[in-house]
Amino acid sequence: MFGLNAITNKRMLNNVFEDIDNEAFNRIATEISQQYQQTGSIGMFIDSKALWYELINRNFHSSRLLFSPNSPKPREPGPFTQDGPPEKHMQNEVMPPPDDFGKPPSFEQAPEFDPSTEFNEPANFADMREPPPRNKPMADDFIPFEKRLSLLDAKGEILIAGNTETEVVNEQEITHNGVVVAVLQLHANRSHVSALTQHYLNTQINISLWTAGIDLLIALLFSYLLARHFTNPISQLKKGAKALAEREFETQITVNSSDEFATLADDFNRIATELRRFESQQSQWIMDISHELRTPLTILEGELEAINDGIIEPNQKAISSLQEEVALLSRLVNDLHKVSSLDRHSFNYHMEAIDFNALVALQAHKYAFKFQSKKITLNATLSEQTVMVLADQNRITQVLQNILENNLRYTDEQQKVWLDLTVSKHHVFLSIEDSGPGVPDEALEKLFDRLYRTDSSRNRKTGGFGLGLAICQTIVEAHHGKINATKSRLGGLCITLKLPLAEAH
Repeated sequence: MFGLNAITNKRMLNNVFEDIDNEAFNRIATEISQQYQQTGSIGMFIDSKALWYELINRNFHSSRLLFSPNSPKPREPGPFTQDGPPEKHMQNEVMPPPDDFGKPPSFEQAPEFDPSTEFNEPANFADMREPPPRNKPMADDFIPFEKRLSLLDAKGEILIAGNTETEVVNEQEITHNGVVVAVLQLHANRSHVSALTQHYLNTQINISLWTAGIDLLIALLFSYLLARHFTNPISQLKKGAKALAEREFETQITVNSSDEFATLADDFNRIATELRRFESQQSQWIMDISHELRTPLTILEGELEAINDGIIEPNQKAISSLQEEVALLSRLVNDLHKVSSLDRHSFNYHMEAIDFNALVALQAHKYAFKFQSKKITLNATLSEQTVMVLADQNRITQVLQNILENNLRYTDEQQKVWLDLTVSKHHVFLSIEDSGPGVPDEALEKLFDRLYRTDSSRNRKTGGFGLGLAICQTIVEAHHGKINATKSRLGGLCITLKLPLAEAH
C-alpha cells in the first residue's frame, strides 16, 4: 500500500506541478501579449530584470492560488508602462520571496535602462544576481521556473535567455494583428520527476517510517493482549483435557469472555459433568449387578452346601428351589444382555411402516385376560384410523409388553389401567396409566435408570431388576421418539410414549 501510495502521489504531484507551470506560462504569455497590444513593445521586460521577475512571480503565485480551494481568485493584471507598473496594481501584490529572488525590487521610480543594451540583444539573466542556493534535495536537478522561461523574437533569436539545456515542454506565440512578434518557451527540469515532488515524497517517506514504527509498537502491544486472550483459554482447556485424561472428572474451567472460547468452555464443563455422572452411574451399576447376583448365588451356595452336608435331602422340593434361583439368574443375565445389545449405536433395527394403532390394540387384547385374572380393569381409547409409524415391530412390541408387564405386576387388585392413543400432525402419543399405587415424586426421573427400583427390598421372584424401563427407553430413542414418566390422573403412574409418524421421516 505504501508503494502504491508513493507511485500515485508521485504522478499526482508531477501533474499538479506541471499544471501550475503551464497555467503560469499561459498567464505570462497572455500578459506579454496584452502589453504588446497596448504599448506596441515588450522592451520593458527585456531591459529590466525587475519587471521580468515581477511578471513571472506574480503570475506563478496566481497560478498556485488556483489550486487552493480556500484562496480568493487573483486579480487580473493592469497594463505596464515604460515608467513601471501601475501603483494600484502593485498594492497587496506578493513580491518574490527573499530565498527565491533576493530582496524584492522597488518600483518607486522607473528603472534605469542601460544605453548599451539594444532591443534585439538578448538579456541573459544568468549573468545577473542569482538567488541563494536552495536546500537539498532540490539543489541538484531543480531549475527554478523563472530560469526555464525563454523569450524569442519572430526569427527565433533569443531575447531573454533561460536554461536551454532541456527540452521545450510548452511554447506559445505572441501575435499582433495576426503577425508573430515573439515566442515564449518553457523548458523542462533536468529530471523527469520534479524536485518538489521528490522532496515531498522523501518527507512523506520519513513521516511514514515514523508512523509505521509507532504503529508497529501499538500493533505489538495489541497483538500481545490478543495473544493472551487466545492462549489463556487454550491453556485452560489443555490443562482441563489433561485432567480428564487422568479421570479427574470434577474438573471445571472458567473463561471470562463471550466468544467461541466461552462456548467451548461450557461444552467442556458439560462433558466433564457427564463423565462424572457416567462414572457414578457405572459404579452404581456394578454395585447393583453385584448385589443382584449375590443374592441368588448365596441361596444356591447355601442350599448346595446343605444338601452336601446332608442337612437337606436332595428331593424334588430342594431341586425346585435350586431351579428357581437358576431361573432368576438366567433372567437377570438375559435382561443385562438385552440392555447392552439394544443400544442404538450397536444394534441393527429393521425399520418398516407399521400400523401403531393396530399394534396397541393387539397387545391390549392379549393382556386383557391377564389383567382380568388379577381383577384389574383394562380400558383402551384408540384411534379409528390407521396410524402409520416407521419402526421395528418386534422392538416396539417389546416396549408395549414391558410397560404392560409393569402395570400387571405393580398395580393393586380392583384398580384400573387405561391406554389412551392420540395423534398430532407429526407424532403419535400413547399414555398408559394406572390407578396405583404410584411412585414418589423424586423417583420419577430415575425410573429409566438401569437397575433402579423404587423398592429395593421387594421380592425378586415377583418383581423385576429395574431394567425393563431402561430397555424401553433405549428402543424408543432408537426410533427418534421419547418416553417419560409422570403422575397419573388416576392416582398412580403414567408412562407416555411419543413416536414420529411415518410421513414425518
